[in-house]
Amino acid sequence: MLAIGGSIESPDLTNKAVFDLDDPNRPRFTTSELKEILHERNELKARVSDLEDELEIYRPKPIDNM
Repeated sequence: MLAIGGSIESPDLTNKAVFDLDDPNRPRFTTSELKEILHERNELKARVSDLEDELEIYRPKPIDNM
């Protein structure tokens, strides 16, 4: 941006996130996207746990030979 008098004025970056697009460690998701992903992951982990518990009910029990 050019200001009056021909000097260069830097853009206002207040409350802006600035990332190097070539940085392999830059954030890939927004905070809200990460929250949604983690929420879905937690729901799926809970579902897997429930299914493992249910599967344990139907598995044959070992017979003790005493």
